Amino acid sequence: MLFPSLKKTVSSRLGIKSILAVMLLISIISTILTSFFILRQKKLLTNELHTRIQSIARNLAYNSRDYIFTGNTEKLYALAKGIRQEKDVLEAQIIDCNGKIIAHNNWQLIGEFNLSAVKDSVSEETWIPFEERHSERVIFPIDIDGKFITRNSDIIYSPHGKTAVQDSTIFMPGLFIDPSFTRDSQSVTFSSLKYDHGDRVISSINIYNFEHRILVEGYSHNRWSHDGQFLTFSNEKELAVYNIASKEFRILCNRGIGRIGYPDFTHDDAYLITTLQANPPDIHSEKLFRIPLKGGDPEQLTYHKGQHWNPSCSPDGEWIVYTDISTFCLYLYNIKTEKSSRLFPDLSTKHNSGKFSPDGSKICFFLEIEGHKEIFITKFPLEKEKQTRENKYGTQLTSNGGDKRMMTDWSPDDKWITYVQDWNINIISTGGGNPINLTESLAKREILGYIVLDVSFESMNKILDESTRSALLISIIMISVGSLCAIILVRKVVRPVQNIADATTKVAQGDFGQTVSVTRNDEIGVLAESFNTMTGQLQNYREEIETWNLELETKVTERTAELAEKHEELEKAYKELETLDKAKDDFLSLVSHELRTPMSSILVFSEMLLNGVINSKEKVDHIHATIIKNCNRLSRLINDVLDLSKIEAGRMVFKREVLNIQDMIEETVGGFQSLIENRSITVDYRNVPDDIYFLGDRDRVTQVLANILSNAIKFNSDNGTITIDLSSNSTVGTISIQDTGKGIPKDDIPKVFDRFHQLDTIDHHINGTGLGMSISKSIIERQGGRIWIESEPGKGTTVFFTLPLADDYTVTTLSAHDDIAPDTKIQRKLLKEQSHCKILIADDDEEIRMALKECVTSAGYMSFEAGDGNETLRMVESHKPDLIILDVMMRGLSGLDVCRKLKGNPATRDIKILMLSARGQEREKEEGLQAGADRYISKPFNYINLLETIWELLKD
Repeated sequence: MLFPSLKKTVSSRLGIKSILAVMLLISIISTILTSFFILRQKKLLTNELHTRIQSIARNLAYNSRDYIFTGNTEKLYALAKGIRQEKDVLEAQIIDCNGKIIAHNNWQLIGEFNLSAVKDSVSEETWIPFEERHSERVIFPIDIDGKFITRNSDIIYSPHGKTAVQDSTIFMPGLFIDPSFTRDSQSVTFSSLKYDHGDRVISSINIYNFEHRILVEGYSHNRWSHDGQFLTFSNEKELAVYNIASKEFRILCNRGIGRIGYPDFTHDDAYLITTLQANPPDIHSEKLFRIPLKGGDPEQLTYHKGQHWNPSCSPDGEWIVYTDISTFCLYLYNIKTEKSSRLFPDLSTKHNSGKFSPDGSKICFFLEIEGHKEIFITKFPLEKEKQTRENKYGTQLTSNGGDKRMMTDWSPDDKWITYVQDWNINIISTGGGNPINLTESLAKREILGYIVLDVSFESMNKILDESTRSALLISIIMISVGSLCAIILVRKVVRPVQNIADATTKVAQGDFGQTVSVTRNDEIGVLAESFNTMTGQLQNYREEIETWNLELETKVTERTAELAEKHEELEKAYKELETLDKAKDDFLSLVSHELRTPMSSILVFSEMLLNGVINSKEKVDHIHATIIKNCNRLSRLINDVLDLSKIEAGRMVFKREVLNIQDMIEETVGGFQSLIENRSITVDYRNVPDDIYFLGDRDRVTQVLANILSNAIKFNSDNGTITIDLSSNSTVGTISIQDTGKGIPKDDIPKVFDRFHQLDTIDHHINGTGLGMSISKSIIERQGGRIWIESEPGKGTTVFFTLPLADDYTVTTLSAHDDIAPDTKIQRKLLKEQSHCKILIADDDEEIRMALKECVTSAGYMSFEAGDGNETLRMVESHKPDLIILDVMMRGLSGLDVCRKLKGNPATRDIKILMLSARGQEREKEEGLQAGADRYISKPFNYINLLETIWELLKD
């Protein structure tokens, strides 16, 4: 069967072409692969081996230099033994400068290493071939760029209590910053990085003999006082001062957040000016502060947008020049007027690091010229009319390019200016000339020893031999596969032709359903496609009808199932709609009841007071108290509904704090003390220990305690008892609050946590909203706890809830005076200080306007009124008020639109705006503040709080 097919295929042009193409392709691929593996494999493996060994030598040298410097042989042996004796690395040796082996990974190595032949040629690494051993040796230097500072360099202050450097210390070169002159103008103090510890130290270098000594460890950003008695320095968290005479060290400022910048003494050495983090902390919250040298709280000086650094005080004490590093512009701060302004208002090029001259007549600073910074000196105050186009911003002192940065300083004798260039300390004469690099001599390359690795190529040669054999084997396999593919191709050419011939015979016999597969694009494929076209036309109508019937049946079935599914969904949606509609009616009914009851009381009592029915002052006072109580009840209902909506929407944020539960219980019980005494109820929480701490949101847990304790007092009997206990296991604490009231039937206990549900079996339930326990349940469960009730009629009720225990016992407590109301003398204060101020009241509710007018006029302010947004804008233009009390929801223009227009107008943007609205959600408050409002108060509001807010806004 095979040989006749092969014979027919060979006689076909298509068959011959196919066989030749396959064999040629296989031969080319085999040749390329074989050549590639043989010619390239050795080079690739050699390069990989060199790279790996270089990396090992470099890492070993880097990790060894600390230990070879300190003579820690044990650590050096540990590093050497870490180089495993694999096929590639035979030996790893650590050698000192004299060629002596001080550590290795082969215990049989003893003696000296002959380094003299290659010592002079060792730079980065040196490879030495050993052809007879089929190996190479790499020698890598262990070196340090730095300067050795001996132990007799005295330290005037160290946080570790040292008086001198105990061990030799190495300093990183090219990392010198923060230069400043000593008071004798003989030396420059600067900061550098200790190589062995990673700490900053403050050093000094004499500008004439280059003598170097260490002054302070652990700090940087130094500056000397004008009398030379004090040296101040800082890190990013602390600002400290050292008295040279008394050797007294004091921390003036210790900030938990933000950075502490470069300090400078005022002209009289009474204060330090430095950069601190202001509130609120953000990207532009680094401002200048003034700190008394004798100690005290920092006082903020600058407030404008930006990051204010590098202050320099003028000798007359009137000016401070500083840099806004967010824009790299110089600013001047006038201490008398407390105002800031740009030094060069029209200069767009970056400029920074200003420093006053000793007499205050000049300022030196960096100015960017063609991509790099140069030092300029300008007169102060600026003489703009005398400045020419060439020296508009002063006289250029340097022109040597380089990377100048950080700070400048002027010597007290007015001869030198110091600065940082390319991370080295430089000085230049104020009269010009060539700069002097003071710290260049401190950087010196020292060779401590060498790493020696002997590398064998024997394993690589074996790998090459194995790879060559693998490549030849692959070539043989590819040729065999190609031959097999040729044979298979022969069969694939003959078989389709035979299939077409057989199908043609069956068609001739009347079977028009015959088809052959079309899998080729050559002549055989064209023949098969033509055959299928012919038979397809014969069967076309019958197949179309069968296909149409099948599709129709499928669509009918699918449509029927879809209709049934839709019907079920509609029925389910209808039932859900009925349930929601009933829930809506129940909710509206309950809310209506809770709103109408206190509103009815307020309405009746208000009409009685208005008609003069009540003549007794005692009854009038009682009616006033009742009205206020019912107003507070309505406010609580609204707040409870809003809290519940926040919880269900997942928008209530819970803070995680460590809570002392005994303090919280004592604080909550104290809030109900008057009600407890009126009912003669005894509250016992002596069994609550003071060393149990919970983890949760303090305000929300207090809300839960208040809800439960309020119910226990409300539903308890007179002369009854309330007992509060606490129990705990390893992870959870349980609080129980038990009363001696009537108790709750077992079937009614689950209803206590339903919204607006108040038990009919309990008296005086009208005083609650029916939401307290529902909200309490949600608060406890959202914080990982649970809440439940145990009760029997006639035996009282016990409410339990659990919270996770805290591991850290650092408790944050609120001051007892956090919620104290403003001083009742505020009206006299306002009349005296702000009686000239004008207030515009904008609200579309006439009664609210009347109430607000009475509030502000009684406090001594002048008031005007507007009933809508457009009228508000007209009144602002005609009366120029100092403050606007603005309602959000008004006719025409809304309060938000009015606020945006006023804040967007330069003529009115400084008018203070107090938004007063019934829209009290957090997102609504945020919307008002984003529109430009200075304060946002939700209705209903407190009279005293309103006046206090007005006073705070107008005092600025």
